[in-house]
Amino acid sequence: ADEEQHEEEEEECDFVPLPTWTKGRKSHHRSRRGSGVTASHSDSVDGGQGSKNGPSLTRNLAWADLDDLDETELMTPIDRMVRRFIMQPYTPKRLAWDVCGFIFVCLDILLIPMSVFEPERTAFDVTCEWSGRFFWSFDIIAQFLTGLLTDEGQVDKSFTAISRAYFKTWFALDLTLVLMDWADFSITSASTSAGSDIEFARGVQIMRVLRMFRLARLLRLTKNAPSVSRSIFFKVHSEVLTIILSILRIMVIVVVITHILACIWYGAAVNSGAEVTWLIEEGLDQESLAYRYTASFHWALTQFIGSSDIVPHTHLERTIAVAVLLMGFVITSSAVGSITTAMTRLQFIAAHSMEQMTLMNRYLAEHGISSRLAARVHRSVLHALSEQKRNTPESQVELMSLISEPLRIELHYEINGPVLQYHPFFRCYNKTNPAAVRQVCHQAMSFLTLARSDTVFCEGEVPSCPKMFFVLSGRLLYIREGADASSLIQGQWAAEPVLWTKWVHQGVLKAVTDCSLLCLDREQ
Repeated sequence: ADEEQHEEEEEECDFVPLPTWTKGRKSHHRSRRGSGVTASHSDSVDGGQGSKNGPSLTRNLAWADLDDLDETELMTPIDRMVRRFIMQPYTPKRLAWDVCGFIFVCLDILLIPMSVFEPERTAFDVTCEWSGRFFWSFDIIAQFLTGLLTDEGQVDKSFTAISRAYFKTWFALDLTLVLMDWADFSITSASTSAGSDIEFARGVQIMRVLRMFRLARLLRLTKNAPSVSRSIFFKVHSEVLTIILSILRIMVIVVVITHILACIWYGAAVNSGAEVTWLIEEGLDQESLAYRYTASFHWALTQFIGSSDIVPHTHLERTIAVAVLLMGFVITSSAVGSITTAMTRLQFIAAHSMEQMTLMNRYLAEHGISSRLAARVHRSVLHALSEQKRNTPESQVELMSLISEPLRIELHYEINGPVLQYHPFFRCYNKTNPAAVRQVCHQAMSFLTLARSDTVFCEGEVPSCPKMFFVLSGRLLYIREGADASSLIQGQWAAEPVLWTKWVHQGVLKAVTDCSLLCLDREQ
């Protein structure tokens, strides 16, 4: 059986791996044939090419799933049955569901306080109410089907554990609010069909009270917002965009608070029962809904700076004005401070980049560098800066020094392991001795960025620091005298022999486009 499998390997590739390399790896070789990337003996001498194994590589490299085999044996039958439907937390699908919930909560914040203005019921209101009822009803099911993130960073997919945690936290509140949503519909339908004005008015009052309870979802939104915002910011790799999103978040919070205060201010005028209110004194009681709301919103917004052309006329209005002024002082200080800090950070980022580019231009001019070489230097620097924005160097992350050594090993293994295992030897070595591969990923791996036309090594060069190169992005060209030029792309490697012997490079490896490489240091 080993000889037949060995012959199958020889048909697919010109190089002959050891039998232990190919043991139990038929699925990988099939995927390599499908990718259409091969390696030849002449290439493997110095610019050796290898293929990444396509979609199957991701599945086979999902080492976190290997632990699930033992966990399923300990699960209850219902856990094993429901496990396939459990969603990972903070995935794009789950994040999209949470964003939908955030939108429905924002609609409640907008529409429920607006009920004091007694707007006409429109098709949009009906659509939002029915969509919200069905969404929050299905959200209870979604909570039961979302995995738990443990303190160790693992995802617990046990339906029993998920249910127990949900029952202890938000289940009672969620179920109560969903029942109130459907009770709101029942009361509205009953009061409408009754035909009596008294019954209808009573039903409207009960409906308003029930809708006010829906704002209790703000509690869960406030609790989950930091996790959701971290998930969103985790996917945003631009620091400038992150700062802009933070500023927009502060502005949205201020607008929401102002909207609620405007509705409270208007409600104090129409429900106080006094003969003289700010609404009557200003002559706004007969104005349109839009104008009355705009006037209330304007009053609430001006309270953050302590002045307004609309003044209170009743004791209730005066009390609300004093309370809003005190709250506005705190909100204004906090918002202005946060926005100032964010704007200062934006200016610092722009000024730092401009200062560095100015220093580099001065250096090139003082040393009389030719315009052709200066253009290459500029292109290389711009590429390096763009790579830093997309892939933050570990040396710039100060908090990495606070992480324990074993956790850093796991971190480097998850970052570098999949790339290292493009090569069949390291893939087999990982199955045989994963602890050693973890140490290799932790100590011997480094990143290298190349600009177009940069040379990695030349023919006849003896490397002072022997390294094997894995291509992460871009395209390189390996040129050897007397042989056709070979192109290297993502998932391939070069200069493998430096790991096993003292080596003199037999060709030239040059970047055709801007490239990123992962280097394996032999000395480390």
